[in-house]
Amino acid sequence: MASILNTGISALNAFQRQLNTVGHNIANVNTEGYSRQQVEFRALAEPVGGVGYTGAGVEAVTIRRSYDEYLTGRVRSYTASQQEYAVFYERASRVDDVVADAASGLDRMMQEFFASIEDVSADPTSIPARNVMLNRSEVLTDRFRSLDGWMEDLRAQANRDMDTFVQEINGLGAAIADVNRRIQEVSVNRANPPNDLLDQRDKLIDDLSG
Repeated sequence: MASILNTGISALNAFQRQLNTVGHNIANVNTEGYSRQQVEFRALAEPVGGVGYTGAGVEAVTIRRSYDEYLTGRVRSYTASQQEYAVFYERASRVDDVVADAASGLDRMMQEFFASIEDVSADPTSIPARNVMLNRSEVLTDRFRSLDGWMEDLRAQANRDMDTFVQEINGLGAAIADVNRRIQEVSVNRANPPNDLLDQRDKLIDDLSG
């Protein structure tokens, strides 16, 4: 009779653990970075002795995250590369819009300037051709100066963005170090991994890669 009660109690304890875990999963269904958790069970062996073998019930061994380290690493690598290309594309597009613009870009002005030089070469005594060449040289010079100032502004903005990026990295690095410390503290003499803290660390690492 006692063994039956003990078996029933072990089942109640194990499934109470399961219910708590399911409730935790439901509560965090919209939590960014949360990994679904599941309880791992194992059968309890019957003590040596007695007649036959009926087992001694069930126990919850541990609670693990649904987590794939390989896929997570691949996603982080892709995210970092995509972010790098996105920044490069944004900067390159801004330069292209200014330099290669069909209406006001540098290419059209240079073509007009060299065309005026050819006109002067064809008729060196033509005052109108000389005036056109001088005018277009001034316009081209002004454009180069304007582009130089614009590129300097772009460089300054890139430096400001880099400073902000470094500050964010330092902040995330400090946060990751703090979570690692907490993980080590709670993992001492504890069978179950600190899943929520592991999720927090993974979320911070994801932010770092993105």
